Amino acid sequence: SGADWLIIRYHPNGSIDSSFGTNGIVRKNFLTREHIQFISIGSDGKILLGGIGFASPPEFIYNRSDMLMARLNTNGTFDAGFGDQGTRVINRSERNYLGSMQAQNDGKVVFGYVLPIGTTNETFVERLNANGTADLSFGENGILAVNGPGITVQADQKILVTGSNRNNYSNTEFSLARFTKDGKVDVSFGSNGKTLASFAPLDNNLFTNQISGGAFFALGSGVTKWGQNVGIISKFIINPIQLCPPTASTSIVSDKTGTNYQWQVKTDSNFVNVTSNAN
Repeated sequence: SGADWLIIRYHPNGSIDSSFGTNGIVRKNFLTREHIQFISIGSDGKILLGGIGFASPPEFIYNRSDMLMARLNTNGTFDAGFGDQGTRVINRSERNYLGSMQAQNDGKVVFGYVLPIGTTNETFVERLNANGTADLSFGENGILAVNGPGITVQADQKILVTGSNRNNYSNTEFSLARFTKDGKVDVSFGSNGKTLASFAPLDNNLFTNQISGGAFFALGSGVTKWGQNVGIISKFIINPIQLCPPTASTSIVSDKTGTNYQWQVKTDSNFVNVTSNAN
């Protein structure tokens, strides 16, 4: 059995917009099975879609996965000016996993992805030109090796990359890095373009994030020294980067003493106390 992409546009009242695609629906088949994971609306209103596709024998090697992208015009037709008649299939190895994707205001597409290499997963960021070709002027010969595949494009088109970093104690911590719109390290951000944060003494895993105003919200989970799982909601001021000072409404309250960070993760009236070394 297979699975196709299915895109439907609705009016604000919830009814299907029949002017979009064919009677309100756009369907696309790439490989044997495919899934839409991301959608980004460009400044021109065009619709950028990204996901993953799986191919089964005899087409490709068993369990092969590719990154898939497509761009639609505002009426739901495929934009012939992007890739191969509006679509792109991207593979850098036998297994490719798209981690995020967002259009910049000039139509270029920044995307992060994960590649299994040996026994580890490595993460990278690339950019496509507005026509879907690889932009070799981005980063170092078109590619950036980073700590995570999360992409957020700021209003000024600078690129925030989020993920995780393994510290000297073999525990993971939040990793935020910022690059210029063309993929160069933004040395004005954090420490030489990067900031690391641990809110729980063991692993800290970042799941999702969002920019609101001048603040960057990062949501994830952590593990206390007692093995408890706790939720983490952190807020950073991104110009310049710093952890937002606590207020009565913040979900994380900090007490920094020397090189140790003591955090209280608040849920209603209950507190879970966790202690983290600043390394």
